[in-house]
Amino acid sequence: MDILSCAKAFVLIAFLTRNVHSDDYFRMGVNSNAAEAMQFLREYDREASGMCYRVTISQWRFVTNITEYNRRRMLEELAISSKFERLSWRKAAAFDYSRLPDAQSRRQLLKIIQSSRAALPDDKFTEVSKTTKELKIKIIFIQHRWFTLFNIGGLYST
Repeated sequence: MDILSCAKAFVLIAFLTRNVHSDDYFRMGVNSNAAEAMQFLREYDREASGMCYRVTISQWRFVTNITEYNRRRMLEELAISSKFERLSWRKAAAFDYSRLPDAQSRRQLLKIIQSSRAALPDDKFTEVSKTTKELKIKIIFIQHRWFTLFNIGGLYST
């Protein structure tokens, strides 16, 4: 995959994952229990923070030490993150956000629902997730080549 294909794939991902704010796209959930929604948001915050940390660490390990083992670990973490995103979206979409008592919680719930790739149909979600993983790996390899080719930052001096 050359740089032009990467750019085309990136544009496709950007197009498919943009925030869509239309009535046809977004349907309000039927669960009107505000206490359950608040509990979900607290759990989501804790679990999403941990997930973000694990994915970032696995990506950092791959970027700083490009080995097959680190590549597999990064892909595993990205797969787990995709599953978490999909599950969280399904839980969030079940709630009626208009029943939440404060504006901050409503905004958080709407952010999870509206700006997630998980709102896509299953086949599109799988395609976007796969393409994103491939692009991340390609970008890392391209950056590595540039750094070694031009000896940026003196990291690869002999």
